[in-house]
Amino acid sequence: MFKSYIFYQDGSVKGYQGNLEDVIAKSHSREVKFIWLGMFNLTNEEIQFLEEKLKIHPLEIEDALQKSETTPKIEEHKKHLFVSFINPLINKEIESEKISFFVFKKIIIVIRNKDYSLYKKTHDRIISRARYISSPASILHIFLDTIVDNILLLLDKIDEDIGELESRVMKEQENVLESIYMLKDRIITLRRMILPMKEVVYNLSKHSKFVSSKQVLYFRDIYEHLVVAINQLDLFRDSTTNLVDLIISLSSQRLNESMKILTAITTIFLPLTLITGIYGMNFKYMPEINHPYGYYFTLIAMLLIGSILFYIFKKKRFI
Repeated sequence: MFKSYIFYQDGSVKGYQGNLEDVIAKSHSREVKFIWLGMFNLTNEEIQFLEEKLKIHPLEIEDALQKSETTPKIEEHKKHLFVSFINPLINKEIESEKISFFVFKKIIIVIRNKDYSLYKKTHDRIISRARYISSPASILHIFLDTIVDNILLLLDKIDEDIGELESRVMKEQENVLESIYMLKDRIITLRRMILPMKEVVYNLSKHSKFVSSKQVLYFRDIYEHLVVAINQLDLFRDSTTNLVDLIISLSSQRLNESMKILTAITTIFLPLTLITGIYGMNFKYMPEINHPYGYYFTLIAMLLIGSILFYIFKKKRFI
């Protein structure tokens, strides 16, 4: 299936209903600037037309139709430019949507999955700016720019998640370590997706027969945004590592506090245990054993020693 839009020299754009051969024939008209052909769920006849009439290599079409995650790529040929790109999605895990472009001098073919989430948003941007769109490369730019804008929104969400995790760490909530590792895994996966995109856009930011010198500036802007995104992901990854270190540090601190208290209690009871140990020995002749108030003197001495030690530890802020 496909939908086609014809961009005219006067700045207008119109949808065109017709077969593929008629659509492509329209591109030869002087009144037409270029044609945008959006395709999804391609039939065998449509695939055959792309191969035979537009001379697109079967392997490129196979790559464009592949729904599984693939690495973004760019290949330049004599008559067209092939670009494969992905749009990252964050659900429970990082997923991606694939979209491919065949850029000719007066035609751009966009092959997408039918459920491509950014299509309506991109479509509306293109139609609203139709008067200022000059070539197929401009359509390619808007698609890629929309994807990169979406990536920046994902980064804002990750930033919020890191802030929430920081609060949970300071509140000593349970299971926070698992959440940190899950977020770190998302960050690493997203970074691995974006890196090849940067290389694709870098190649597009060079002047070629499919990208004019004026359009190069727009692709450089996307490239700079991707560089910023990758740097931000590096910072996020470091932040999650720092959060893990903070948890370990806080756990060690809490353990040290517990050890200090236990040490203080042990130190307080040590002399008391010594006294009871001495007077608990079963010797027949002990000087204080027959004193009528020996028991009370011993208790008072033990209480006094314990109180003095407790006061010293409290003053030293040991407990």
